[in-house]
Amino acid sequence: MTDLPASAVPYPALRLDDAGRVVELNALAEAVFAVDPLGKPFGSLFDEASALPSTPDALRDWLGEGRPLAVHDAHGQARYQARAQVWGGGALVVLVSLTVQGPREVDVDLLAKAVDAANISVVLADLRRPDDPLVYANEWFLEFTGYTAEEVVGRNCRFLQVRNGERDDAGDGQGTALDAIRRGIAEAEHVGGVVLRNYRKDGTLFYNELYLTPISDETGGVTHMIGVQNDVTARVEAQREREREAERLRDIFAASAAPLGLLERQPDGTLAHVLMNEVAADALRLTDADLRAGAAATHWISAAATAARSGEPTRLDVTRDGRTFEVLLSPVEGGAEGAPDRFLYVAADVTAGREATEDLLHVSNRQLRQIAQNVHDGVGQSLAGAAMLASALAADLAKSDHAREAERLRDLLISAQAQLRSFALGLDPVDLDRIGMGEALGRLAAEAEAALGVSVAVRDLVREAGLRDELMLDVYRIAQEALTNAVRHGRADEVQLVLRHDGDGDLVLIIDDDGAGISEAAAHNGGMGLRTMRARAQRHGGSLEVGPGDDGGTRVHLRLPPERLT
Repeated sequence: MTDLPASAVPYPALRLDDAGRVVELNALAEAVFAVDPLGKPFGSLFDEASALPSTPDALRDWLGEGRPLAVHDAHGQARYQARAQVWGGGALVVLVSLTVQGPREVDVDLLAKAVDAANISVVLADLRRPDDPLVYANEWFLEFTGYTAEEVVGRNCRFLQVRNGERDDAGDGQGTALDAIRRGIAEAEHVGGVVLRNYRKDGTLFYNELYLTPISDETGGVTHMIGVQNDVTARVEAQREREREAERLRDIFAASAAPLGLLERQPDGTLAHVLMNEVAADALRLTDADLRAGAAATHWISAAATAARSGEPTRLDVTRDGRTFEVLLSPVEGGAEGAPDRFLYVAADVTAGREATEDLLHVSNRQLRQIAQNVHDGVGQSLAGAAMLASALAADLAKSDHAREAERLRDLLISAQAQLRSFALGLDPVDLDRIGMGEALGRLAAEAEAALGVSVAVRDLVREAGLRDELMLDVYRIAQEALTNAVRHGRADEVQLVLRHDGDGDLVLIIDDDGAGISEAAAHNGGMGLRTMRARAQRHGGSLEVGPGDDGGTRVHLRLPPERLT
């Protein structure tokens, strides 16, 4: 049905594209408009242009209610009921005339049947008679309100405002709407889209969106007013419920002692605040300008994209005036295409915890060095001496019956000495400042290949000295943990390490493996190993991201700012 041409419709008809622009119209529709509608937004063709929704989805819903619209042609103003018959990659909009101007050859019975068959309420008031009584109400109006024609004709339509014998004519915009109706009738002018609280015969409340259009006789004098009514109860109640929910949310935010904020994704992909409590405003001082451009915007947009993809909360750090806040960003609401477009965040001041972690890591590095030194100077020296004695013993027993056992003892002690040396180097990779980060990673790769049975390739694109010892040691530890995780958890066969600088001067270490991969949730809410890796990056002002690789497996992405490298 979406392919039905406008020319096949026996009424003025226009086809719209998915942006709401006219792409086709039939000859009947051409006669309606004084200008060529092709290529123009549908709403711009009518007198109510400023009131019409601008987005395709909202326009679809609006037209779906069979709205009356006015257009000026060669004969003056004409009124039409516009209804979107089809919507899906576009729309087919049919216009049914609601205006009678001058003598016409028309089958009155057919016209009455057509109005009665319309799924919209239509009434006609005689302005020439006292109190502007109704002289006609179509079947839809009667069926919807529960009144009979005899109960309606001859009465002013204000009876719809009466409930239990009392008139509802004030409060919540009712008085303003009634004033607009009175002014339109008094001045014989069009009244568009006022919403009233009305009541059916049984007292049931409904919200009535009313359009009034004056009807003139042959002399140009206004004699009647046609009213087209739409039941918009569901729309109004939904809006009221949204307002109540928003108020409840504001109360929750105001009562919270934690920094809370609600962000919404904008059409250009940036984020903007829907709500933020005072605690968040004072602590984070995160403005919408910060979220539109710059490093902060990139950080938040990336975190929101990750949360949207995974459906799980995402963690990010925000630093203000020397204080560090850990922010948990959670997707909370779906957009038109199902992807979350709103995100709730809660922040916690983790400055003291991060400082404690910094102290713990510093002490841990120092203790590991001490353990490595003790192993080297104690057990290592003893093993070295035992290996020398074993070598001498093997030489002495070379021609005896115990030669093979002596050689085996020598080899075992030499192997144990090498393993202990490797263990000590793992605890404290010596001479990092002398050999450089790339060489240290190369040695780590060789040890991993020997100990873990995995193929490791290293590309060092930095090749510079001068990096701080503590920083190089933490980078080494991160790579060490990533290699272990790739084999232990990912069951990888191949791992690639790339050390480079990016365009901003940041030091970047990327570790890719071909293992089983990692879920978004596990990557952002991982165990102690991942938290320690992130803590090592954060103590140098850096960041560490873990997630699925481009070609499967897992990618670990470490980034350290240039001002913290030396």
